[in-house]
Amino acid sequence: MVAVKKLDDAAPDWARSAARLTGPQPKDLQQDNALETKRQVPGLPPTVDPRVEYFLGQTGLLQSLKSGFGGPVHLLFPQIFRETVRDYKKLLERFSLRHQIFFAKKANKAASFVQECAQLGLGIDTASIEELVAALKGGVPPQLIGITGPAKSDRLLILALQQGCLLAIDAVDELQRAASLARQLDKSLRCLIRLRPNNQIKSRFGFAPDDLPELWHQIDQLNRSKETIRLEGLSFHLSGYDTAERAAMAFTAISLITELSSRFPHCRRLNIGGGLPLSYASAPAWQDFQASQNPEDYHGGKQFGGGFYPYHCESAGLDALRTILETPNPAGEGDLADLLRAHDLELMLEPGRALLDQSGVTLFSVQGVKERKPEASLQTPEGSYGIITVDGTSFSLSEQWFDSEFLPDPRLLSPRISASENREFSPLFRAAIGGVSCLDSDMLSWRKIAFPGKPEVGDLLCYLNTAGYQMDSNESEFHGLPLPQKICLFLDNGVAAWCRDTDYCAVLAEDYSSWN
Repeated sequence: MVAVKKLDDAAPDWARSAARLTGPQPKDLQQDNALETKRQVPGLPPTVDPRVEYFLGQTGLLQSLKSGFGGPVHLLFPQIFRETVRDYKKLLERFSLRHQIFFAKKANKAASFVQECAQLGLGIDTASIEELVAALKGGVPPQLIGITGPAKSDRLLILALQQGCLLAIDAVDELQRAASLARQLDKSLRCLIRLRPNNQIKSRFGFAPDDLPELWHQIDQLNRSKETIRLEGLSFHLSGYDTAERAAMAFTAISLITELSSRFPHCRRLNIGGGLPLSYASAPAWQDFQASQNPEDYHGGKQFGGGFYPYHCESAGLDALRTILETPNPAGEGDLADLLRAHDLELMLEPGRALLDQSGVTLFSVQGVKERKPEASLQTPEGSYGIITVDGTSFSLSEQWFDSEFLPDPRLLSPRISASENREFSPLFRAAIGGVSCLDSDMLSWRKIAFPGKPEVGDLLCYLNTAGYQMDSNESEFHGLPLPQKICLFLDNGVAAWCRDTDYCAVLAEDYSSWN
């Protein structure tokens, strides 16, 4: 691990440096290459943790990392991830619930987060041999590794059975194959049964309510000569973030578990799958953006069939979990948490991207800035704007590949602009951001973003809060470009330090100074 730079001794910690970086962002600025109407430029300033702000202020460090590793760089903050996990555990402990939190391996491929999971006692949700091996390599105990996904391959089932992992069963034929392999290996098949929510009848995943009686009969038959199948509980996965729907499905599942308790005595766990929402921006910022943006704010008048993620949620993360647990029991007294305690059930939770809030950013370098004049042939009143080309592709910003856009404003990191004493009076430069590939559709930001000055070659663009599902879900070596490096940034006894993600050691990181 490489120590890079001492903190400012005059400041108590990171707070003073972060305070110098943040300041009021004027809402009524207009860009220099403005629309003829001179209407307000829509933007979505993201919420940024002061700990992240501290590292973004280490401009020499960031430039050195970009220069040394080349191409885009993903910066990870494992200490922030650790503290977020501890916050979730504290909340569940306040409810006095038996619980197990799972980190979704697909949300981020970084080895450092897996190491932190091993130290923190988190489980990991995996869906492939590669993800399972990565979890085992990172030190996560096999009994805390879940195996999800439909129609798992025999090789994945065999490895999971050999290690004693927990399988989420999605179909009868999968159950039969897994049971047969378990008998062959003389292993127990630890499993959850995945339910299909009533309001998701079009989903291809899970067992419909009408299929369950035959399923229980199948388990009885497969266990007739020897108890091969150890049914430990039920699971479900809801798309979207409706806390009322999540709680309602949990009540339904608890009722089913109580009915099964005498038939399957190990069935004492409930996985209320599906992530928890993450708020990327404040409520006023998100409301203002939605009210002011329109197609002419996007390069080529781009429109998105996939819609936009809700970049602000009134009940996000811990608040969403608290709301779910405090949902009144429709069939009696108390709330969901009371019912879980009354039946001594273990709550299994997969917060998804919410666990990765503020745990990573992505840096690109500006490779070119192209001025674009208004097109007379276009039927939109768009004015001139720029197209910035960066040293990577939109494969490193996955939202684009779901016919959507990652909307939080990227930050321009330029010594020339940040040094301006009258930054708030500088003319804005409006530009979309394209990737370095040959594809016209390779756009990191179709939206014409207002920057506090015209970027120049060598400046850095930082997309914030990208650790959850953004930075590496769809990365590839397109054009032969190497995959972006992942770098961990942290404090080591008051010193800013970094290492490659693959060299990070969570055990040693426990000795590092906290942010307090």
